Amino acid sequence: MDMTVGVQLYSLRESVKNEGLDAVLRKVAAAGFDCVETAGFYGLSPDEFARLLCKHGLKVCSAHISAGEMAAAVPYIEALGIKQVYIPWCGDRELYDVFDSTVRSVREAQSLLAGMGVALGYHNHAREYIGGNDRVADIMAAVPGLTAELDIFWATAAGLNPADLIKKYGKRLSALHIKEMNAHADLSDPAALPEAVPGEGRSGCREAIALAVRAGVGRYVLEAEHIPFDEEKYLAASAVAIRKMIAEAQK
Repeated sequence: MDMTVGVQLYSLRESVKNEGLDAVLRKVAAAGFDCVETAGFYGLSPDEFARLLCKHGLKVCSAHISAGEMAAAVPYIEALGIKQVYIPWCGDRELYDVFDSTVRSVREAQSLLAGMGVALGYHNHAREYIGGNDRVADIMAAVPGLTAELDIFWATAAGLNPADLIKKYGKRLSALHIKEMNAHADLSDPAALPEAVPGEGRSGCREAIALAVRAGVGRYVLEAEHIPFDEEKYLAASAVAIRKMIAEAQK
């Protein structure tokens, strides 16, 4: 099975703002990533975005698009050849107070994408697991065919072991978000410290990747809220680390 290793462009949002997407995609390609996961389209037209990706030999492995923005994003999904979309987050109200309404919105988005041959999934934060809940599992139960992109950082921040969730979600897991929590982070404020290189923190990255590989997951996406040192060196070190852990799991 092919293993795709990408980077969530949200990680590089300040560089996109200061240097432009062209320069950032150059860094991503030079670091050894296959693809990017989008979080918005930076005011570019679908064709402009597609040309930049082609210039740097990159593809879009997946996109973060909210259910309410799905229809407006269709031209980008088509132009960029996106085949997997994830709903990036839901607030507490959406997850707990008006959950039925949220499920309806997810179903509508899924129906729209299905007509284009595009799959839909859900990306977690910590709030899905408040009070022992698992709203990721609940949404997947309510929306057949929906999959999970498990963010191991936020699962850890919720006091859970990502490995347990990987086992629980099984074939409904379609990607891992590799966000490596700083080894010294306090779970009460886990984003206060910059993330670590994958495998060097406390998100259980090595075990998570090993389990995901064995489960047949083929998409691994690096993300960082705050990059801990030189951006290009961090990207390169992270790409090497993720690929090494995948290779070890395949032995």
